Amino acid sequence: MWSDHFPFHRAGVPIAYFEAWYWEGGGDPWWGQETPQGTIMHTERDVIDNVVPEKVEMTAELLAATTAALASGATVAATSP
Repeated sequence: MWSDHFPFHRAGVPIAYFEAWYWEGGGDPWWGQETPQGTIMHTERDVIDNVVPEKVEMTAELLAATTAALASGATVAATSP
């Protein structure tokens, strides 16, 4: 189980998973971690003091735009990195 949403996914409940990610480092373009200092989620450092308000705001804006697009019936073409 790699995150809080997974039990819902496993039970067949539709989910949307949004996460901030730090993509710098490593030769693999799909490699990433949560911060330049490493992973925080589900560690002893996963505390309110490590929340970055700007990332919460960006995620909320993305979620609101995604919800509005889905509600309006808009479609978006899939792209590859």
